[in-house]
Amino acid sequence: EWSWWRRRFDPKVGPAIRMAQRVAPGVWHSIGWVPVCIALAGAAVDTYHWSRAAPLWLDEQMVAINLRDRSVGNLAGTLSLGQTAPYGWLAVERAVLVSAGPGERPLRAVPLLFGIAMVAAAVWIGHRWFTRVGAVLLVLICWIGTLLSQYRFEVKHYTADAFFALLLPALAVWATEAATQTERRRRTFVWWAVAAAGHWFAYGALFVTPACAMCLCVFVWRRDGAREAMRFATAGLVWLISFGLHYHVAIQYTHHSQFLRTYWQDHVPPAAAGLPERLRWL
Repeated sequence: EWSWWRRRFDPKVGPAIRMAQRVAPGVWHSIGWVPVCIALAGAAVDTYHWSRAAPLWLDEQMVAINLRDRSVGNLAGTLSLGQTAPYGWLAVERAVLVSAGPGERPLRAVPLLFGIAMVAAAVWIGHRWFTRVGAVLLVLICWIGTLLSQYRFEVKHYTADAFFALLLPALAVWATEAATQTERRRRTFVWWAVAAAGHWFAYGALFVTPACAMCLCVFVWRRDGAREAMRFATAGLVWLISFGLHYHVAIQYTHHSQFLRTYWQDHVPPAAAGLPERLRWL
């Protein structure tokens, strides 16, 4: 923007233009710190809100009952009261509850930290790829967006979903920006590792991984050839094994939950519907 103005205004037109030319770059540079300041202020406000320890509401209580009454091993399988969550998230919540004791603050600490991490990820994404104004807007959306801000203070895994759903596509882009083949290979391996670990804490990681993996595979094939693309795809076996284990431990019980199927039956096509029926439903 500053270059556009400089090309269109001659410095000789007057002192106001010369003053603007001296001041504007400094102001424009200072805007780059605004997302960081928003994120720090947001973390402080959210921490204060978390410290007020508002009472748990019904859904939070039902998750908390499972965390209170079950060991880490018993959190695998079907949860009581129709609840479900990624197994890793449940295990971390249980560990916090055992170490810090019962109460609203310990139960909500993990959702709060994932929420703050999502805002921090937005700062990084905005700094790396957005304009300065775009970065400010992205961080604001991630901080004060209605549902994003609400679930930072609830015993739910939705902040982890949002964090990994934002981070994994950004890491995929980061992997494509490497200058050398060796560095691209290293970055794609990092991406697979984060994806393999992420779905244990967030279904959001599970939902975005397939599309990101396909895009990365095409990119690697076009940039480095079929052999390197095959190596990338082979590295995905780590993710596949991790997903298979998580499915066996927890996801299958969510997938086949009759309670959830009944609860959401008006929002999904019938299980026995064929392709024509599903298309009509959509």
